[in-house]
Amino acid sequence: MGTYTSIIMNPTVIGKNLRRILHERNLNANAAGKLCGLAHTTIIRIISGEKRNTKLTTLDKLTSGLGITFAELMRNEQNQDVAAQPTPVLSARGR
Repeated sequence: MGTYTSIIMNPTVIGKNLRRILHERNLNANAAGKLCGLAHTTIIRIISGEKRNTKLTTLDKLTSGLGITFAELMRNEQNQDVAAQPTPVLSARGR
């Protein structure tokens, strides 16, 4: 089996923030996917909350491609920095 790393966060928060960021920049999923090196369907699944366990590599591509910080993507509805709150569950598995 391959190695993967994923982060378990509230996909609703990530999706809402991604939707807001794309709206502010007048980007659609296709344009964002090209900027980030991701399939537009991945962007759509994150926004909709369908993608429940997003890999850290995917989040890194999003933040790098959009020029945002991880904290901006994780910020919750009350504008509190989720990354600075109790430790999220991270998992890494390799064989």
